[in-house]
Amino acid sequence: MIRMKSISIFNLLLLMLFSCGDSKTEKKVSVVEQAEQELPFAVNDPTVRMVLPLELSEISGLTYSATSKNLLAVNDEQGVIYVLNAETGVTLDEIKFGKNDDYEGIASHDGYVYITESNGNVKVIKEETKTKIIEFNDRLSRDNDIEGICYDPVSQTLLLAAKGDSETEGNNKNVKSIFTMNIENGAVRKQAYIQLDLKKEYESLIASSKEENVLEKISTSSRLRKSGPSGIAIDPKTNLIYLLSSNSKTLTVLDHNGAVASINFLDKKLHIQPEGITFDQNGNLFISNEGKGGEGMIYKFERKS
Repeated sequence: MIRMKSISIFNLLLLMLFSCGDSKTEKKVSVVEQAEQELPFAVNDPTVRMVLPLELSEISGLTYSATSKNLLAVNDEQGVIYVLNAETGVTLDEIKFGKNDDYEGIASHDGYVYITESNGNVKVIKEETKTKIIEFNDRLSRDNDIEGICYDPVSQTLLLAAKGDSETEGNNKNVKSIFTMNIENGAVRKQAYIQLDLKKEYESLIASSKEENVLEKISTSSRLRKSGPSGIAIDPKTNLIYLLSSNSKTLTVLDHNGAVASINFLDKKLHIQPEGITFDQNGNLFISNEGKGGEGMIYKFERKS
């Protein structure tokens, strides 16, 4: 797996090379810029743009079903799963699973669909029969403000990304947390699986690159102070965790030890309100955006060869 330490060493070598050249003509490359170049997706240049119907103008969660080979989406009000063609975004089916509520994330695994509310309640639906099987409710609350959910093949659990309180009992305001939920009985582990301080991570990356652009530091620090997860997904090719933040318009890549591989800044004009993220079986990336009064969008980013 990519580790932050390896990136730092690379950039130290890079700086040594720069020091041998003309400082007036050579441009320093920050660790964050280098990390963006290493990302296997052009996250600000989508391969496919899918315009969504009116009912998904406030799309809040997105996942890929390996069972049906379709995208599954929810909005943040209706108890409906929208089954979408993964190439066009056209609605193929609708699955009614519950009453209107605050639905924030959706995950798919082994023929079952998992939908989380902001209070951490998770509804389980069998995709083939279109029926709700059970509902999990353990430890988490509305204070945690759960925004994202995905199945993790490494821990074999559901990962729940919290935009609010970082603890099941209390809160550390400096970090954001990812919790685990047992996929069989819905038990949530008391201690967070991963805790992340994005501002601290960014400052560490910048320090290792000797970045001298003060205005860039101020701008990015301001964005990261607002960071809070809005979506989470696992890259099937690397098992790295992709954490999306709508508030800061960032995409953070980390491993299961919490080591940050890269912090990538999304184009605010393209990613108006990024809320959902998922991968297909080929490792292509999908990011959904709420319309903020306009049309919702799904962007597909084909994996670089």
